[in-house]
Amino acid sequence: MTRSKSGRNVWPPELKREAARRMLDDGLPPVDIAREIGANDCMLRDWLKDERVRRASVRHPSAGFAEVTVGDTEASAPALPRSGEPVPDQAATIAISIGDARIEVPVDLDEGTLSKFIRALRAA
Repeated sequence: MTRSKSGRNVWPPELKREAARRMLDDGLPPVDIAREIGANDCMLRDWLKDERVRRASVRHPSAGFAEVTVGDTEASAPALPRSGEPVPDQAATIAISIGDARIEVPVDLDEGTLSKFIRALRAA
């Protein structure tokens, strides 16, 4: 194990991937692996997220990118409202595609709910 100039541990990428593999494939809880290697379990959860993203990008090379389009993209389409502005009666939709999955959501959908949809799509 090496340390940075600031004295923090620098964890090798191989160790991070192996720890994440053990959590994903062997079902071990992060706290057990953290205790074993002398790390913080919150840090291992970050490694787990990174490994899930890495695995998704291997399965679906475009998984790191999301295509977002607005329902009617013709020049005559009305401009989308800014945050906090009321949505016109003819509610526009946003189509989100990640890999083979696609959803359409109303433009006025709050950011938190939209984030949940995107996370669910990435997991699919």
